[in-house]
Amino acid sequence: MLKHRRSLFVLILLPVSLLSALLFLLFQAAGKASEAEYTDCVVGLLPNKTAGSDLVIYPTETWDPVTILTLPDVTPDNDAAVSEDGRRIAYTTWDEGYIRRYLKVLDTSTGETHSFYRDTPPKTEVIDLSWMPDHKTLLCVVNDASQLFYKEIRLLDVENGTEETLVRGEVWKIGTSVEDGEEAPAFYLKGAERSVFVQEFEQDAAGGLAQGYYLTQDEVNQIYQFYGGQGEYDRAEILNYFYVNFSRPRVSEDGRRILYSATLQRNSARGEGTPLWICSAIWCYDLETRQSEILYAQTDGGAIGRVDWVGADRLTFVSYYDFTGGRDSIHLFDCTAGSCETVFPYTENHYNNVTLLPIGSNKFTFTSSPKNEVFERSQTMEYDLDTETAHQLMIQYQGKDVLLSQFLYTKMSPDALSKLQVESISVQMVDASE
Repeated sequence: MLKHRRSLFVLILLPVSLLSALLFLLFQAAGKASEAEYTDCVVGLLPNKTAGSDLVIYPTETWDPVTILTLPDVTPDNDAAVSEDGRRIAYTTWDEGYIRRYLKVLDTSTGETHSFYRDTPPKTEVIDLSWMPDHKTLLCVVNDASQLFYKEIRLLDVENGTEETLVRGEVWKIGTSVEDGEEAPAFYLKGAERSVFVQEFEQDAAGGLAQGYYLTQDEVNQIYQFYGGQGEYDRAEILNYFYVNFSRPRVSEDGRRILYSATLQRNSARGEGTPLWICSAIWCYDLETRQSEILYAQTDGGAIGRVDWVGADRLTFVSYYDFTGGRDSIHLFDCTAGSCETVFPYTENHYNNVTLLPIGSNKFTFTSSPKNEVFERSQTMEYDLDTETAHQLMIQYQGKDVLLSQFLYTKMSPDALSKLQVESISVQMVDASE
């Protein structure tokens, strides 16, 4: 009797196991089909025939422009980003006196816009926008230009207005001149939220005017090494200030990691043609551990510009060597293997290779121009990582060639793209935050 019951139990388990396996396969297939339904796009602002801008999306399969929104009061030097579901459009704009650059978010389903960072101190700007996978959280950089370039990478929940600072930059002052008998003023470190005081003095030859130093040589070395430098860096080569400059942060496909480059720069240097950068590295911020780490440090004297994901575990970035920002090579970094290779080295005919823009998991675009050529006369190139070939793209808007300098990559469902094309351009926007 016991043997009979065990056989019956096995017969019941077999169909359940088969059903579970079938459901798993169906869900997996549905996931792949859902992924395949997304369209690779690039989105950004382009100047229109008036003084304002048009928000334009290019599906990268055809490169036929789709005008989403006309913004008559927004200059084309601003940023814009569209959520993957097409519900929200974020864009920056200047206030009336061009004193601060703040953020607006349009809900395409209601036509309402909400403003953020409008009451920030003068010379504050919100830049480098992109949406997180939840379609309601915005990834951005907030720059305090009153402090040279004090930048923070932040997350902003546009539904409830809460924000989180993920990464803080810093601005350091090396020293100050002090008359004999005067007390040296303190210097406030905004990133560390504390003041520092002069620690060392060097008298001039006459024994009167002194140079006071806020940072010791050891402290300069620690900062230099933290941001990817090797060995020591002579503080005498930093004449006034030095600071951290971030590239546009970009989230991974799984929404768990944020990628950016951080370059340690000074505001002045001795000698004509001397680069202002000190050291440069690619960083990855883990949203689960809330920690950052260096993935790759540029140790050959160059600096790193744009960096972005190409698929799940690869990234591509630009490194430049000319003090003006030219002589750019494009590289591919494998996060799993920790290996880096140059996929598009600079040449005399392709000397300035900038505005790197990955498309999906195997392609990227960039603008390229010969040495001593102006940016406006650049070509848009597309590089295929599978075939290891590059070719020129002819991208136009309203009958004119355009460059994708203010664009970023996003995925969109055909339904969202179609809905935006039909409805969003005719939305009557109402600023609900005013």
